[in-house]
Amino acid sequence: MSIITPCHNASLPMLERAFDSLQKQTLGFENIEWVIVSHDNTEYSTRKIQAMTRSFHNVSVYVLNNDHKTPATPRNYGLERVKGEYIGFLDQDDWFELDAFKKALHSLKETDADMVTFQFQSVCADESVQTVPPFSLLDGRGDVIVMESDTWDSSLFMHIMALGLWTKVYKKEFIEKHILRFDSKAHFCDDALFNIECFHKAERICFMPNLIGYNYFLHKDSTVQNTNKTPVEIVNYAAGFAVTFDKGIRYGLYMSGVIWGYLCYQSALMLSSSDLSLNKRIKVYKLLAPYLKSKKMDKQYAQKSYGNDGKVMYRFSKAVIGHPILIHIFVYLMKIIKVDLVSKIKGRQQYK
Repeated sequence: MSIITPCHNASLPMLERAFDSLQKQTLGFENIEWVIVSHDNTEYSTRKIQAMTRSFHNVSVYVLNNDHKTPATPRNYGLERVKGEYIGFLDQDDWFELDAFKKALHSLKETDADMVTFQFQSVCADESVQTVPPFSLLDGRGDVIVMESDTWDSSLFMHIMALGLWTKVYKKEFIEKHILRFDSKAHFCDDALFNIECFHKAERICFMPNLIGYNYFLHKDSTVQNTNKTPVEIVNYAAGFAVTFDKGIRYGLYMSGVIWGYLCYQSALMLSSSDLSLNKRIKVYKLLAPYLKSKKMDKQYAQKSYGNDGKVMYRFSKAVIGHPILIHIFVYLMKIIKVDLVSKIKGRQQYK
């Protein structure tokens, strides 16, 4: 099995924790290949990574300097070089549960699926664990669920967290057959676009709703978790969301939950930015206005996936994105009276 990790000026203790979770896998570390792509790193950071892994023959460190601001190109770079029959992805600040690979590969082989997907949990900086809500309607239906492409109902598994990259193991044969790669032109959502393509091309997917296999670390230095984005980044996020929505809709996937989840995140970015000009708010509106007309989430889906927050997400997103002039005035007034909107909405944003 091969694991790909794009690495950009990572905290060495965090990367060591990620490495430790690979070394202690019950699958056996000798059965794992770790491909690290040192992407636009400082020379110092790259040397530290090389020193940490030098004595391990099954760890490869590649250097990629292309001044590209997303992990799409290092992920593709890694895909071109992996040797394992199965492929997974690990972010530099996260780690796997120790039995994740053994259980996932067992189910993947038993079901002959193209990919397997499992659950994750969020871990805070104080090491407290936040249990992730049951985002999928498959939860509670069994330890292993197999769905065939010609009969599946995508509303059972299409939610915002279903598009995460790190809770999946893919057959390399499947990825190579369909030449699946990450969109390097996407400013955001390259992982979501990749998985939408996988869901579209897969003939069989194995779901393991009861397996928590991945730990997603919540911390202030995370690029995605930080809601303090520049105006250009906020517009780029909107463009990435629009491309993601279009592709999912075009492929006939159930996208309402994904749309309203991402629009809620986009709204939080816009509400927390006092530097976002009215022109850019209008630009975001033009990019995302078509999706504000999307139907509400199915009632059963909304209740299971988001609880009472389902209606809040719907109304919040329509208000913030759909009324750029009013929101621009509102944010300006909040700045004048020194109300910190960022701290009020932070904590809801845990999408990666």
